[in-house]
Amino acid sequence: MPPASRGRGTRDDILAILKANRELGPEFDEHTADQLLDMMESSRPSEASPRTLEKMPKGLAPWEVFVWERNQRRLDREQRRLDRHQRRLDHGLSPVLVMVLSIPLLAVAGKVAGTFGVIAVLGFAFVILTQRH
Repeated sequence: MPPASRGRGTRDDILAILKANRELGPEFDEHTADQLLDMMESSRPSEASPRTLEKMPKGLAPWEVFVWERNQRRLDREQRRLDRHQRRLDHGLSPVLVMVLSIPLLAVAGKVAGTFGVIAVLGFAFVILTQRH
């Protein structure tokens, strides 16, 4: 993912071009389109990682490369978010669930079986918490 400052600068540059185009009028639309295409051609393909370039379809127009790379970055960001969420579920849900269930089990085991029941519930919780997924 490109640094925030570079992405922010590009966005600011595009907004400045569009604002200037509004002030100059529609007769400068072609010049504005050329400026935007030049900006996309010069900045994006050379900044792509080798792995991204391997996955990129061949024969794309410069604006298609720009759109493809932007979409690829979004997909990569979404995949990282899903991976983080899955790791959180894999490692975070099990201990919480075991602790929540252990509290009433400890009370019942302590009342019914005394010390042996409490040790059995704690041993069960320990076994579940130390298992690898």
